[in-house]
Amino acid sequence: MEITSAENPRLVVIDLYLPWCGACNIMEGNYRAMYFNFENAAERIAFYTCAEEQIPQEIAAAMKFGPLTCKPRFMVFAEGEKKEEILGADFTKIETAVKKFIPQLDD
Repeated sequence: MEITSAENPRLVVIDLYLPWCGACNIMEGNYRAMYFNFENAAERIAFYTCAEEQIPQEIAAAMKFGPLTCKPRFMVFAEGEKKEEILGADFTKIETAVKKFIPQLDD
């Protein structure tokens, strides 16, 4: 199963980066803190990093801010659809998107 497919039940946050500058290390601690704030997080959310050369063409073509630069870029996927694209290391925007799109707990 692809991580961005509609069959993936979790919300997916991907840190996209250029190989020469690497993933956004500043966000890693924030991801961990956010992850543990959600009940049943392992079933509801996942965080990934992806180097430019591994980004599927259909995702790269749909980037609303154009090609990657040294500025951090994050994409949020739910149910096979891109829900948000965040430019820059703005944890508040990432947290807002996660809270908005994270799957609800089953009753």
